[in-house]
Amino acid sequence: YSLLLLPLIGLAFLGCGDNASGEDQQTFTPIIEGRKVYISGFYQDSTLDQMVACYWLDGIRVDLEYGAAEDITVQNGDVYVAGQWFDATGWNGEACYWINGIRYDLQVGDNPDVEVTGIAVDNGDVYVSGVRSDGSMFGTNACYWKNGNVNNVPRNSSFGNSWGATAFGIFLDGNDVYLAGYNAIANKFDIGCKWKNGNLHELSGSTANEQQTWLYDIAVA
Repeated sequence: YSLLLLPLIGLAFLGCGDNASGEDQQTFTPIIEGRKVYISGFYQDSTLDQMVACYWLDGIRVDLEYGAAEDITVQNGDVYVAGQWFDATGWNGEACYWINGIRYDLQVGDNPDVEVTGIAVDNGDVYVSGVRSDGSMFGTNACYWKNGNVNNVPRNSSFGNSWGATAFGIFLDGNDVYLAGYNAIANKFDIGCKWKNGNLHELSGSTANEQQTWLYDIAVA
């Protein structure tokens, strides 16, 4: 049993005044004139049996370590990447985030099955969205981490007992923390939902007949 999903690809655009982890900018050819394009992801190593977490800056790959990079953002020239690292066997590792290539592991508690899905930064505070096992066979809790410390969010539903929940996207607006994801109801169907500061709001119009409704990302304007 593993929570690991196919990695989502993160994308960020920055103005030309930002720096990228101290890389020599003369080696990069702009994809968009006057902008820098950052994309997070992974690639298969030469043995084809291990993933390497990385990001690309204007098409030039920057390796992190064995693992997968799920999302990326850049603030004040610092590159923040959320994902998982693995050792050389591909079995041992932790959910984490990297700041300019330096890894910080996330608090997982007694149930280490964890996947991270998104990252956002506010004045140096790092927020990471994701999902972690609740200790049962298939149950999960949607959650987010602030500076490595985990915060679970509710998974109750007006449709009945929630079997689990996942947060796919995160957005910060002032002091408010928004998450987007879904609640899995009694192993029968999923209800798209968002959380604001830990308060659950199910997607308007979701019904038991829709079977699957997932929310992947969120923004506030």
